Amino acid sequence: MSLRRSISLAIISFLMFLLTVPLFASAKSVEEMEASTVLIICGDMNAGSFGIGTGFVVGDGGHVVTNHHVIACAEEGQPVSVLLDPNNNIPAAVIWASPVKDLAVLQTQVNLERPAVTFTKAEEIKKADRVFVMGFPGAAIDSRVVDFSAMTEVKVAEGIISAKVMSIDGVALYQTDAPINPGNSGGPLFTENGAVIGINSSASLAATEIFDETGEKKIDRIRLGDNIGWSIQADELLVELDQLGIRYELEDRKETSNGGGGLQGTLTLILVVVAVMLAGAAVVLSLTKRGRVMVREVSRRVLPGSQQMKPHDAQQPGQIIQPQASVPSYNKTAVPYLIGTSGQYSGQKFKISQPITLGRNPSSSQLIFSVSDISGTHCQVGFDSLNRQFYVIDLQSTNGTYLANGQRMHPNSKYPLQSGTSFYLANPGNGFTVRLENM
Repeated sequence: MSLRRSISLAIISFLMFLLTVPLFASAKSVEEMEASTVLIICGDMNAGSFGIGTGFVVGDGGHVVTNHHVIACAEEGQPVSVLLDPNNNIPAAVIWASPVKDLAVLQTQVNLERPAVTFTKAEEIKKADRVFVMGFPGAAIDSRVVDFSAMTEVKVAEGIISAKVMSIDGVALYQTDAPINPGNSGGPLFTENGAVIGINSSASLAATEIFDETGEKKIDRIRLGDNIGWSIQADELLVELDQLGIRYELEDRKETSNGGGGLQGTLTLILVVVAVMLAGAAVVLSLTKRGRVMVREVSRRVLPGSQQMKPHDAQQPGQIIQPQASVPSYNKTAVPYLIGTSGQYSGQKFKISQPITLGRNPSSSQLIFSVSDISGTHCQVGFDSLNRQFYVIDLQSTNGTYLANGQRMHPNSKYPLQSGTSFYLANPGNGFTVRLENM
């Protein structure tokens, strides 16, 4: 019996090692980064009067971020579109833009079926971090490129973060030595793990007068310095996506490996050694009476059949909050409803056949609000038919989703609710109750 327990502890030690490996998740491939990067057209391609820029997919695949100056022609009534390939030009509408931040968000007529990017905030980024610039530099499209499809092929360049700076307008920027050329504007600045940290905006250029062979004066742009480019920090964008109700995923900084070496290789080696030592210690302990008691006690606590996590232990964002009491039984034909108790939908009843999203944005919400303290995509209410239980998820709303007792829900956490439980959005004036009603 003691040997079985010691083997069990050894297995547990090894499993603990395996669980730590995902902390060093593999980086996205260049192909995955390219798939999120799209070509922006501003103007009429058929008339031959248009400009190009770069954008990247966010949210549910129907939104694209780019620079304001890339889509400036829209302010003159010109069309904007996303060109996925020579035969697939998708119209888009500008739903938000800021000339100060030089950022814009587009909504396409159809879902692009491209993966949305993930983001890493500036506080995670350090000088000399390696970065990739993805986009469509205009200088790469000239008379030597005879294949039109090459226009929609993403070009890749790399460099490092040189500095974090602030523009004269108070916009946070990265200075990078990665090549940023006209056409790259609005494109993503990726970490080597594949998370977006910036939106490429400009290079260090200045306008100047030149004369061609005939003596005609033209305006051209020259570089003021080599390897100096500017990218708007993604943090400047994320606050706007929050206001628009467009969901996104954040990634912490990850250390990458290089052929099994570096930090990951070192930590992996340490973890293997620790796992082996724990397994050996378990075997040695099992040979003594006191050791057998220790092994048995540890096994009892961590092997299947041991005590389960208490409800208050699951109170971290992203985890399921366990119910505090058993769920009352209802007729199998009972129907789940969301019922308004105060505010805009007071007295109205909505059958929950599919999860219902509540918010101000009509493109992403089914229950649409007109009050400003509700976020674009505020929260989601659903019903788990298997467990016969309601749930609410706050979708990173600005002003929060609350239980009836005033407890604010953690963003992106699933809160199971019993029939008859109340909650509210932002303030008690936007109240709801969930209820099962027998047929």
